[in-house]
Amino acid sequence: DTDGDGLPDGHEVQSLGTSAVSADTDGDGWRDEQEIARMSDPASGASVPAVVTQFFESFENGRITPRFANGSDEHDRREVTDDTQAADGRFAARSTLIEWKKTAEISWDDNFAAGVVTFDVLNDDLFFQDVLEVYLDGNLVESISRNSEWKTHFVVLDAGRHEIRLRLVRNRNDLTQPLRTFVDQFTFTRFEPHGTVEG
Repeated sequence: DTDGDGLPDGHEVQSLGTSAVSADTDGDGWRDEQEIARMSDPASGASVPAVVTQFFESFENGRITPRFANGSDEHDRREVTDDTQAADGRFAARSTLIEWKKTAEISWDDNFAAGVVTFDVLNDDLFFQDVLEVYLDGNLVESISRNSEWKTHFVVLDAGRHEIRLRLVRNRNDLTQPLRTFVDQFTFTRFEPHGTVEG
């Protein structure tokens, strides 16, 4: 994977018709793996991901869906865990075990209609130190500290491309205690023309 887009070089060249040395083959601002996950053509600049008007993800397939970026060189990954405390069903996303002052994150970069993203958070950190930070387009919009029950949080979006990023910051220097911050039930609902939420 020479260009770091998550697609093996041979598969890019032989099957997809994309570049193995450019993560955005068609230069339209969407990485090749993003376009594939959103069913647009990564080799055509005229093909971009469709506008998201409705979405629901509760991780019940036991993994992080390809629509979400999961971790990076600077940030650890999140994982899906089978946990009786899931807000919906059996599964919820949580961080892998991270070290003191390190972070783990998950992000959702998409082309949205005007609407609202909601997600449920359980941050059952007994020491009140681990914080889940919520970013919209690189700007911190909320910091979520301990809450021992699931709570729904939301981010309002105007129409266009946006990135919602959830970053867990480990402020506790005790690796014997497991991380108890879970995320579940990501939903996007578009606004109706008069400003109400559809559905």
